[in-house]
Amino acid sequence: MSEVVQTRELPVEGEQRLTLDECIADTGIENTVVKGYWKPMWERNFLGMWQHIRTDTRNLREVLFQNDGETAVIVGTGPSLDRNIDEMLAVDRSKFKLIACTSALNPLLVRGLEPDLAVINDGQPWITDWHVKGLEQMICASHDGRGFPLALQTTAHPSTAEGWPSRLLFYHDADPGDSLIGGPGSKSMDGESDAGAKGGLVYRHLDSIVGIPVSGCTTNCAARIAVLMGCHRVILVGTDFAFPVIDGVPRSHCTKYKYYRGEWEPREVDPEFYIKKARYLMHVCKVGCWYTITRWSPTETLTWDSELAKCPQCHEETDHVPVSGEYMFYMNQAMLIANTRPRIQLDDRIVTQPILLINATGAGSLRGCTQATFAEAFDVPVPQPPPETDVAVPVPPGPGPVREREGERPKSEPVERTVGSVGAAASAETG
Repeated sequence: MSEVVQTRELPVEGEQRLTLDECIADTGIENTVVKGYWKPMWERNFLGMWQHIRTDTRNLREVLFQNDGETAVIVGTGPSLDRNIDEMLAVDRSKFKLIACTSALNPLLVRGLEPDLAVINDGQPWITDWHVKGLEQMICASHDGRGFPLALQTTAHPSTAEGWPSRLLFYHDADPGDSLIGGPGSKSMDGESDAGAKGGLVYRHLDSIVGIPVSGCTTNCAARIAVLMGCHRVILVGTDFAFPVIDGVPRSHCTKYKYYRGEWEPREVDPEFYIKKARYLMHVCKVGCWYTITRWSPTETLTWDSELAKCPQCHEETDHVPVSGEYMFYMNQAMLIANTRPRIQLDDRIVTQPILLINATGAGSLRGCTQATFAEAFDVPVPQPPPETDVAVPVPPGPGPVREREGERPKSEPVERTVGSVGAAASAETG
């Protein structure tokens, strides 16, 4: 049985070793340059998506706490998904709710796994063509013809809504500092939050749409959505956040399939241009108790110092995986989700929800959360909130973001908050 392991970074020794924060800062993914690049796209998409948004019928609020206490499996498209799908097929499907990133729909549906929910947060115009095109009939035929909904960000490209053949459920996670589309109280890409923000000019007219903190990637958004659905155990698969070496070659994605002459067959592996973004090697303990980072380039061979061959904590062999700064940012956000205790506003009350985030990918860079095989993950007990926070805290009904009442918590305690103004607020206080 796998146990919760506290992951530690090896102390930096000279210029060769880097910390996670240093790599993220070195990449520049959190700075204003990145937001300056994406902001115009997000705003254009938001205005174009306006015609598709319905706050009464196309709102993620529809699934809040519909799966209280259940287990959710979040599916990404890392190279390990090929093996993870075999592991999922070996487990009783009724034991979990399957939440898939849209990029994982192709291998899941072709292999016979029907998601309960798909999630997308990408804003590029080609998402529908890459992730959905050719799968429409399978999506509509799933679950005895009922299909399954798509949870999509309000800043996704409008073609994503137009090309989806089933129900739509909108959520919002735009930077609170955006004067046009910012969501109230969401966490920004630069790691700062403002729970008192009222949101951007346009968003104020859609404040009943569920908001979640900016999470960096679709996998992390899906994990937060699983918490809002009421799931207590959240299992990640296909979440390598790295380019693991398979058959001697670093890979970026799992196997995808094409329909040819009446049959689905594996696509040829395309040139893995994503791997060119790798700038570091992560040396990670297979048990999960330690990692460190060194610089690396795709033009170099995969080599490392002999002292990095084994974990200094448990002396197990280590994995050595190429990673990019973006993947490190995503991993950092996933670790934040794993180590926070969600407090969710439901109508006129706030409930503190237990959550256990388990990485069952079996490879890659993600540490700082429980590590287990997929079969073992269902038996790992979910830690319960402290008794004093187990009781729902009533709050006054009405519009506007929820405020902490005076005396309920020290002002210095950090809060990560997500707000949907009249009852769909979710936050996470440091656990």
